[in-house]
Amino acid sequence: MQDTVAHPDKYSGKPEDNLKNIAFGTGTVEGILTGARHDEIVSGGQQSDKDYNEALQKKADLFNTAFGSTVGLATERVPIAGEIVNGVTEVIVGEVVEGAERNTNAETAHTAGETSFDGRKNALDQSANGLQIAGTPNGVDPEKMRQDVNKETSLGFDHGGVLQAQVKDHYQRTELK
Repeated sequence: MQDTVAHPDKYSGKPEDNLKNIAFGTGTVEGILTGARHDEIVSGGQQSDKDYNEALQKKADLFNTAFGSTVGLATERVPIAGEIVNGVTEVIVGEVVEGAERNTNAETAHTAGETSFDGRKNALDQSANGLQIAGTPNGVDPEKMRQDVNKETSLGFDHGGVLQAQVKDHYQRTELK
């Protein structure tokens, strides 16, 4: 941005248009990166919950098997009692496992949402700082230029998010083949 304002003759087009294009590019890059961070947070949280819940279920199954064997040995003389105790134990263990399962979807969604908000803010801050350092081209209203840079940065951010989603979709479809 600074070079565009300081040396407008080096670039084709009007300096104010070039500043808007740079702001759009800044937003696009940040939108792509933020979309990727958002997806990683969500998929990482889902995988973590899945891994935890699967490990918990394996431990419960192991406990039920070990407990069933122990009770079976102790109740050989009264088979009905063993079946009742095993059945009740499996129900209780199942309820304990269900209560202990992890579902951090809401927390993960909140964190991912914060990441997206922070990414947009970061893009806007980068463009605003760049414009402040560069200054406004001669004959251009500084407030209008600031608004245009903010608008282009936001549009670029949204565009970057769309590009990131399209690339992710493409790779997911390609992996399925």
